[in-house]
Amino acid sequence: MQHRIGAGVIVEHEGRVLMVRHCKPEVYDFWVAPGGGAIDDEPLADAARREAWEECGLRVEIGPLAYIEEFASPQTRECKF
Repeated sequence: MQHRIGAGVIVEHEGRVLMVRHCKPEVYDFWVAPGGGAIDDEPLADAARREAWEECGLRVEIGPLAYIEEFASPQTRECKF
């Protein structure tokens, strides 16, 4: 299985946290922090900045690492760390 590395950002402002809705009617409907896959050997901080811009139009400063997630699904060929 080929791995796809991703990165995201937690955007907090005045006690509120930004979430992005992913919805495909009758299939899925969920909220996540802005983020997505890194392109080739793109550094993760750069990927997080790019995703915040692409998904929300925000220019963000990257702070310390908040968490690491690991997920693998052979059915969907997804693997998240």
